[in-house]
Amino acid sequence: MADIKNEHIVWAYGKDGDDREVVMIGLTDTGLNYLRAQPGMTLLAQPPAGVRFADVSHVVVFHEKTKDAIKALLRQSGMVISEAH
Repeated sequence: MADIKNEHIVWAYGKDGDDREVVMIGLTDTGLNYLRAQPGMTLLAQPPAGVRFADVSHVVVFHEKTKDAIKALLRQSGMVISEAH
């Protein structure tokens, strides 16, 4: 089972209004096309170190044309962007 390549994905973490973790995953157009075209392609969602899945209130997945466009949207939201996937 193949994983999507890091150059096509951006992760971000933040807190919701109830102080629970939110995980946002942005895929580039190329990354989304990989997921569509490759049966068995996986996207692993893992919260930040020390956070349990039970502490995550939402996992949001979206796509934009490029990583820069994804990062711009995430920065507007105030989320912490992770380059370590």
